[in-house]
Amino acid sequence: MKLLCNGFQPEREDRNEKDLHAYFIDYDNVDNNRFKLVSQFEIQGHENKRIPDAILYINGLPLIVFEFKSPIREKADCSEAYTQITTRYRRDIPELFKYNALCVISDGSNTKSGSFFAGYGFFYAWRKITGEEVVDKDGIDSLYTMIQGLFDKQRLLDVIHNFNYMPDTGNEEVKILCHYPQYYATSKLFENIKQHMKPDGDPLLQSIAH
Repeated sequence: MKLLCNGFQPEREDRNEKDLHAYFIDYDNVDNNRFKLVSQFEIQGHENKRIPDAILYINGLPLIVFEFKSPIREKADCSEAYTQITTRYRRDIPELFKYNALCVISDGSNTKSGSFFAGYGFFYAWRKITGEEVVDKDGIDSLYTMIQGLFDKQRLLDVIHNFNYMPDTGNEEVKILCHYPQYYATSKLFENIKQHMKPDGDPLLQSIAH
């Protein structure tokens, strides 16, 4: 994730040449990136094959895994989709998740996103598109709000770049992913601070910035 967010500096054979910095994703110019959603891609693990329902590749990197369950099948709900990813896929095709930014699970009626390492209770619906809506959308509407909200290309890159946190402490596997209220509230706060830091803005914030 650190490489994905911050890029890396390749070593130059000629030390006199100017240093280069390479990025896997262009976070400033969304159109410079290639987004490709692949359905039913067969992956050979060490022993078993697995076929995730969908994988979103950004610049060739499999960053988001989707698992869908049918709402008409008994016991085939979001929790079963969660188990499919975090138990069966993790056991059989762990290499896929080295690059994973987040996972999406859905049973048609409910759609949630979360970190690969998170418990089921931490998977959360994305209930607003722009953050300005008065009413949160739930149920089947959460599928549309997630597609239009979280999967807006610029917003998705922002979440991957700035709202994924992996604390480097202890031996536990932990990755913290924002929920939609945290994303919109933090984004608004940050924009407000930037506006007040302009030459004609709040003198107190200007002094803090300096």
